[in-house]
Amino acid sequence: MYNNSLCYLDILRVNYRPEYLRQTFRGMASRNRNNAIKLLNDNRLQFPTLFLLIPEIDALNLYEELIPRSIAAIRLCAKKQNQNELYERLSRLLPEDSSKSHEALKWMLVTGLNWDGPSKLYDSYDAAIDAAAALLIVTYKDTDVLPGIAKLIFRRNRKGLFIHDLVWCFFKSCDLSAPKLVAEYLRSGNLKDVELACGLLHIPMPADAHRQSVRNKLYSQYMSWFNNNLPYLCFSGEFYHRTSEPNPVYEDMEAKYLGKRIFPKDGRPIDPLTSDEENSLVRFRTLKNDEAAAVASYSAKIKNTDGGAWKQWMKGNLAQQVSTAKSETAVV
Repeated sequence: MYNNSLCYLDILRVNYRPEYLRQTFRGMASRNRNNAIKLLNDNRLQFPTLFLLIPEIDALNLYEELIPRSIAAIRLCAKKQNQNELYERLSRLLPEDSSKSHEALKWMLVTGLNWDGPSKLYDSYDAAIDAAAALLIVTYKDTDVLPGIAKLIFRRNRKGLFIHDLVWCFFKSCDLSAPKLVAEYLRSGNLKDVELACGLLHIPMPADAHRQSVRNKLYSQYMSWFNNNLPYLCFSGEFYHRTSEPNPVYEDMEAKYLGKRIFPKDGRPIDPLTSDEENSLVRFRTLKNDEAAAVASYSAKIKNTDGGAWKQWMKGNLAQQVSTAKSETAVV
């Protein structure tokens, strides 16, 4: 989507310290303002370079001469840093609901997720990236960015950097590719990755996770659970903001018992419940948690192997269903 070749200003950022980039840009602008603007508006420019040059852009008052993508990106930075006057000024130059905003947010994330910047800029830079990710997911429903966000979450975690806002928007997508992306890190050779993946997927961290065979088994077990329960998985809305041990994705036992596919976002059945199904749920809800889990798992198992037998079983007495489920199956 974006040109991988570096433009001149990006080369300066990659090879020299931030202050050298700024000094060089100031010198160019003093000699030839139009040339400096042309370099800023190079379509290959990456967000980290623009971010580092914001003080120079402000000092030289170049805002009106920037392309829309850069205006939108700087406006978001201003908003996150509570620079209200600058935010309002840039909003007048480019309405916030402009079609260019989506393009700018994606450019910020895609070109900026692999850069941390100098330590004194961690907080402000990460806040801008996190805000771009959240807007892409929540406002624009752009789930194409989920793989990049997953990589960023785990890379930051290895460095001990803040990840809670990224985790929030990642699972706020309510897209079932999200837990699958996290599950890939169960096989990682970095135990920090494995520990975080276990936490995000709400599964215990094995004591012998240093062994690759154990990590591979952990991944296989999770993916087996995931695939077996895929029609019944739902996002809980639990995140680190609310609890230290969130369980973002869970199996809906009622849906599993009825064999009804649900919308992952809110757990609503895709197809309306029949009166018989509603009556079955009324009875099912009287069960204790362990009984409900056993009955739901047995229901899913028999439905997948013998649809006719399952229909007859569903018509049976609830007490008999519980007895059969407990004696013939463990929780899937």
